[in-house]
Amino acid sequence: MMIAFVAAINRSNHTNDLQRVLKRGVLTILTTESATTFFKKSGVCNGFEFLIANDFARNLGVELEVKTKNNFEELKLALNAGEGNLIAANLTQTMLSQHLLDFSMPYHYVSEQLIYRREKPKPDTIIDLQGTMVLTNQPSFFVAQIKDTQQDNPELILINNPSLSNVDIIRVVHSNDNDFSITDSLSFNINRHIFHEVALGIEISEKKPLSWGFLKNGDKSLLSIADLFNNDFTAKKN
Repeated sequence: MMIAFVAAINRSNHTNDLQRVLKRGVLTILTTESATTFFKKSGVCNGFEFLIANDFARNLGVELEVKTKNNFEELKLALNAGEGNLIAANLTQTMLSQHLLDFSMPYHYVSEQLIYRREKPKPDTIIDLQGTMVLTNQPSFFVAQIKDTQQDNPELILINNPSLSNVDIIRVVHSNDNDFSITDSLSFNINRHIFHEVALGIEISEKKPLSWGFLKNGDKSLLSIADLFNNDFTAKKN
């Protein structure tokens, strides 16, 4: 089905995003450097996002090119500047990001988690966070809940810093530079053996989808073929 779809789009009279990728022979992804996205070890490329995107590129019959940025803001700017074809960086479809990007069908699901340093008391509810500082790098339902409680609990400080990566969010708790952080289950599970001082405090959301991000209001040709690939990928996992 995917091959037939590529052939049909390739016969279009108008040059689209997919045709440009096929003609160039290269699919360029924008990502960050981490175990859940992309990294190199002994000269070998690896990482959760890299492996999936590399499989996608092989299905298209092209090479994969990886460009790394430091955070979501840099990824978004690079995509808008035409530096890559898509963002593959553990993106969740928050209300904010939906205004900035078009999203593919999901290829994985994660839950939102509040993490803390092991030597400190384990939090069970938002009430246990009073007098502490909670760090996040993206908006979420739980962040909105914390903001709602801040009027009655002004000693609870919430800091949203989109310039931080998911690894940074975990590292600051591990190094005792912050009380709590909000991260996702994929990032936590892959990095917990590195940041061994960090523990799971509260499971704060249902599972939500991870998707690739595409240029807002693009021609959808590459997005459509990515949807077919991701649907097939998730079906094989299940």
